[in-house]
Amino acid sequence: NVDAKGQFNSGGFNGFTTIADPNLNLEFDGKIDFNGKYPKYNFKSKIKRLNLQSFGLDTIKSIVSGEFDVNLKGKSLDLINGLISARDVNLLRSGESFTLNNLFISSGYKNELRSIILRSDFADVNLKGNFKFSQLDQVYGDFLNALFPDYYVNERPVKDSIIITADARIRSNKLVNNLMPLGIELGNGSFKGNYLAKEKSLEVDGRMDEIVYQGFTFKNYFLNIRKEPFQLLNMATDIEEVLSNDSAFVHTVELNASILPNDVDFMLNVSDTSDLLALRTFGRLKFTNDSISLQLEESKLFSE
Repeated sequence: NVDAKGQFNSGGFNGFTTIADPNLNLEFDGKIDFNGKYPKYNFKSKIKRLNLQSFGLDTIKSIVSGEFDVNLKGKSLDLINGLISARDVNLLRSGESFTLNNLFISSGYKNELRSIILRSDFADVNLKGNFKFSQLDQVYGDFLNALFPDYYVNERPVKDSIIITADARIRSNKLVNNLMPLGIELGNGSFKGNYLAKEKSLEVDGRMDEIVYQGFTFKNYFLNIRKEPFQLLNMATDIEEVLSNDSAFVHTVELNASILPNDVDFMLNVSDTSDLLALRTFGRLKFTNDSISLQLEESKLFSE
């Protein structure tokens, strides 16, 4: 059931529209203009009900509602410029409800440089670089192939000098668990990093004050990743304390790893809260054509 009032032609639409359907119920007020060099989208929409599954946007039934203001210009996602703001967005998925009070997204593209700004209840994110959205999957595959060439085959190597920089501040939320019911809840944290695609150079620094997973609470998580151009990747993680049912039983967890082509050499240190017991393990993960194998080189249990 569609009711439209306004001007509609091959060049776009300017007016007010309501759609009443079990899978899509909304009000649209504004303009979509295809007449110029770049299409323009300037409208407000109140979505009362949108079933993401019915439009192929989710694998299970997910219902979205909210109010959206859109002011965009561009002939493709890679060239889009403008703003999207949203209020009172609600997602109902797998019987769980998640509400987003405010969301702001800004996209800019000029002189082949892209900038994305996201502000919301759960995170603030800044993303910059000379990348295109259509290249991100290629960049991801190319990086995995550099680390595990026998296991991860990539037929589209990156040849352009793509640079991506990002920083994010995360607020305590259950977003991950609402979107993917993995039993994960995030505390407050921050991450920053940059990646040079042609050189396969990566830097990432991150921290979270708390991560809850399957009843375990990981306190004060730190992450550091470094990969110099055309060299191996080194990763260090540190967790100050692990709790179960609000009782601490692990005092320190340290994991250090070096990733060479097809191999991950790692060292794991774990000590209990009494500092009387400690475990140190050395090992290697090997990635071959169709399998991943674990080799424990040495494990030692220390006690006092």
